[in-house]
Amino acid sequence: MTWQIGIALLAIGFGFDFNAVQIPFFQAIDLGLWSWPITVLWIVGVMNAVNLIDGLDGLASGITILALVFLATICWWQGQIPLLLLILILIGSTI
Repeated sequence: MTWQIGIALLAIGFGFDFNAVQIPFFQAIDLGLWSWPITVLWIVGVMNAVNLIDGLDGLASGITILALVFLATICWWQGQIPLLLLILILIGSTI
């Protein structure tokens, strides 16, 4: 758990954090000082969720590939080519 929090803090150090939350049909909610704790909680939670489903053969990699394909499609539509290439590399390494 300590390593997971450390990795989450490293991600925040590289500029990845949630500044606001957009709720459908409402305005965006600015997180303010809660930005970093919520980001750490989210990253650690996703790591543990993938770890939890990894007990079955191929389940974690199949779900990860499916999520990456959807993210690649969104990147393609928005013209985010460098991020699309990174996602395609992740898909290839997961397969």
